[in-house]
Amino acid sequence: MWELEDAVQRQADAPDLYVAPSEADLSRIQTDDRVQLLFLIRGADKHGSFLQSERLWVAVCSVSREGFTGTLESCPNSSNELRPGEIISFESRHIAAIRNTHAEKSCRR
Repeated sequence: MWELEDAVQRQADAPDLYVAPSEADLSRIQTDDRVQLLFLIRGADKHGSFLQSERLWVAVCSVSREGFTGTLESCPNSSNELRPGEIISFESRHIAAIRNTHAEKSCRR
């Protein structure tokens, strides 16, 4: 079982340790960009239950007023439940980092 952590709230809780993307950066996200989301993954092992936070990359497939849809590109270390290729729906508040592929392409001339 997993859920997405709120990156904006994480920054509010620890502003000296964590910086979420700005509203301006978030507004420039396009399809094919890569975003890093904070996944909270629940699991259990021989020591009992645990909650693991992992930063995983997602390729943005669609952008709308309601949010984003993307394809998971990373493989989590703490769970077999999530796999690359899975479709993930998320909001801007879940985005911890952005890798803008459009900007990268325009610089490779």
